[in-house]
Amino acid sequence: LRHLYVDARCKETIKCLEQLCYKEGTNQPDKDSGLDHVPDALGYYIYTQFAYLPAKRMQLPHMGR
Repeated sequence: LRHLYVDARCKETIKCLEQLCYKEGTNQPDKDSGLDHVPDALGYYIYTQFAYLPAKRMQLPHMGR
């Protein structure tokens, strides 16, 4: 499980993440609001830093019969 923490001082980032809207009936961001740039940039950062890290598999103890 991975988490992303945004520092409370990052007011613009928080505003963009909270207020970004999508075009009705689609998964496309509403670019008219101007709030899409920061989440796009953050998404690229997250993808480059974490996309190729495999999740750790939990090894369960073998229960013999």
